[in-house]
Amino acid sequence: MNKTFNIYCDESTHLPSDGHPYMILAYVRVPYNQIDELKESIKTLKAKYAFTGEFKWTNVYEATGGMYAELIDMFFRSEMGFRAVIVKEDISC
Repeated sequence: MNKTFNIYCDESTHLPSDGHPYMILAYVRVPYNQIDELKESIKTLKAKYAFTGEFKWTNVYEATGGMYAELIDMFFRSEMGFRAVIVKEDISC
């Protein structure tokens, strides 16, 4: 059975001025038929924790830990998928 997915991509530490030796390219794959349900679940989760920011691992600390735990549970209960590629900077070039 074929499925249609939306792919959401992002990158981190991709500029030389970032000062990190690695760049990460990643995506989350979301089944098209679950997009509306997952958007609503995320909206509800953010409202529950009065969170208005962007989900980022740099925002994980004691006060947001419960919200991120629920977000991770939501991910594993769904058919979402995740892939990442980590690239080490080659400074010899």
